[in-house]
Amino acid sequence: MKIKNSRLNEAITLWKNGDLVNAKTILLNFLKAHPKNTECLHALGILSAQENDFDAALTYLEKAASIDADDINIQLHYANILKIKKQFAKAEVILQNILKTNPNYLPALNNLGTVYHNQGDYVQAIECFKTVLNKEPNYVDARYNLGLAYVKSKQFELASSTFNDLLKIAPDHFAAQFQLALLSMLQEDFQSAIKLLHQVAIQHPFHLETQINLGAAYLKTNNIVKAKEHYKQALEINPNDKDIFFNLGVIEMQLGEIDAAIQNYQKALQQDENFFSAHNNLAVAFLNKQHIPLAIKHFELALQMHPENEALIYTVKMLKQNSPTESAPAEYIKSLFDAYADHYDTHLLTALDYQAPPLLLKAVQSVHVNIQPHSLTILDLGCGTGLCGEVFKPFARKLVGIDLSQKMLAEAKLKNIYDELIENNFLSYLQNSQEHYDLIVAADVLVYTGNLTLICNHVHQALANNGIFAFNTEISSNENFHMNQSGRFLHHASYLKLLAEECGFKIVYFEEAVTRLQNNEPVKGYIVCFKRP
Repeated sequence: MKIKNSRLNEAITLWKNGDLVNAKTILLNFLKAHPKNTECLHALGILSAQENDFDAALTYLEKAASIDADDINIQLHYANILKIKKQFAKAEVILQNILKTNPNYLPALNNLGTVYHNQGDYVQAIECFKTVLNKEPNYVDARYNLGLAYVKSKQFELASSTFNDLLKIAPDHFAAQFQLALLSMLQEDFQSAIKLLHQVAIQHPFHLETQINLGAAYLKTNNIVKAKEHYKQALEINPNDKDIFFNLGVIEMQLGEIDAAIQNYQKALQQDENFFSAHNNLAVAFLNKQHIPLAIKHFELALQMHPENEALIYTVKMLKQNSPTESAPAEYIKSLFDAYADHYDTHLLTALDYQAPPLLLKAVQSVHVNIQPHSLTILDLGCGTGLCGEVFKPFARKLVGIDLSQKMLAEAKLKNIYDELIENNFLSYLQNSQEHYDLIVAADVLVYTGNLTLICNHVHQALANNGIFAFNTEISSNENFHMNQSGRFLHHASYLKLLAEECGFKIVYFEEAVTRLQNNEPVKGYIVCFKRP
């Protein structure tokens, strides 16, 4: 900024040396004596913007622009503040006016592109940035903005090449390196993202978003310890970030450090008492510790925010045990397993010593004594991540999995064992299916339904003659079925035997076994095979 007046020059010198207070004092005093001095108004506008006082910046620059409509620098800075204030239409008019008389003024064209970008018009934004680069290929800001516009319009390959081209011009362009890492995250190439983010972190170790994304990328690669390390580093940069506390809570839960998880969720709620997910997860953590009143408290607080949430309604009812219910609603099951998907296998096999799939295979092999490889059409009800499918795959001529949870199905797909995966309520599928299966398995599925009559009738309909329905339940000592405070149903042996008779099955296998652990205690269940005669 070129200033002619010596008093104003003094203010600018102070400003450049970091003495904003005295610089501003001189400028304000000068403005009192010269209220229409555009140089002073311009300087105060920019200084106010640097202080994030955009209302004051707008006032000063608007006045300066009205006095001197021909000063393109004033007009450009005025348009920038309008853009910050989301007054895009006004900003666009000013920039278009600059370009009418100064068509080669590239800062105005670049800023017009950002105005289009902010309004979601990525086609026009891209056109502006390309025009700038045709005239000046080394215009760094325009190339960076072009990359961002490509990202927003989901043209990821063009975005990647644009940022890489930018790094050839400006090898230390931190933001371009960071954007390349985010592109890798978007495309689920988490190993590449981690490599790029570490490169950024070397140059900018205190960049919050880099540490947060490193934490997220390591979570996606199941490196929980590394994820925790980077979220901790992010917390050192910003000790009041509710989302960091929340993510640390999620990690501590996965590590089995429930007390630490509770502390992190509580800290997240200190930052935002209406943080729905923190209330929900804190309730789950308290439930894990068997602190039922505290679990109910936080589930109810979450329910106040989303009173229509069937999963929460069911959970509160389940914990209070104050009204009968015959099955868990589909929304409860879906939300439960969507949240569980990325660490389901690790948790079940390591923390819970989950045994249902091999126990079901043992039962089926005792029924099909000479079961041959690749001989059966098999339907895996509630297939989840495919733990049961893995066990039965060697004997499947065709293996179909069905589940409500899209995220669980995504994990199952990675195993590459199913011929078909279906996202649906399995009751609807069974009712409408024209296929007849040799074997239908349900590992840890019927524990979410009390009254099993409807399921068994539909399974009977979907089985071939002499087909087998293999499933497990947990054991009720007195009632036919009831729900416990974990939300799972227990079934009595006599009820299951009566069920087989009513639905037209013959019981060909019925054994008691430990199917998993809960709070390090064995959970006994029934391993059952019904046969359709």
